[in-house]
Amino acid sequence: MKETNTKNQKSKNSTEQRDSKENNGVFKTYKTLPYNPKLKEKAKKLRKAGILSEVLLWKQLKAKQLKKLDFHRQKIIGNYIVDFFCSDLSLVIEIDGISHSFKNDYDETRDAYLKNLGLNVVHIVDKEIKYNLDGVLMYLENIYNDLLSQQPNTPPLRGTPRSRR
Repeated sequence: MKETNTKNQKSKNSTEQRDSKENNGVFKTYKTLPYNPKLKEKAKKLRKAGILSEVLLWKQLKAKQLKKLDFHRQKIIGNYIVDFFCSDLSLVIEIDGISHSFKNDYDETRDAYLKNLGLNVVHIVDKEIKYNLDGVLMYLENIYNDLLSQQPNTPPLRGTPRSRR
């Protein structure tokens, strides 16, 4: 019973720490990444929407199936919701479907913002996921190896908080 109480206390303390950090009333900072809590419901809806290419890739990424890395889907970072985020690699994966053809300026602005936070941003065309999933997974493993070889011996950047169900 003591362990449960200790866990609950730690959880309460970390929540209080996270919630106490405000930035101009808009962003909360979770560890080192900005987080806009106003996007929480939108991110939840996007996760439930289940775009085919996202679902296919998510089945391969969830539960630490790729190199035992922890990925999050539809993650809020600042005023953006990214498709996938891996805090261990500071990696954002964006799936570009047909709708991205008309959002070049938006994508460039978002990518610049994310890169300015020290994040690595990778774009994958949704058709590649649908028709060449094994190739996409090999590509992501290569990115993992590249990023791992570039990282200094510092603790990984942690992501934004998980949404509670």
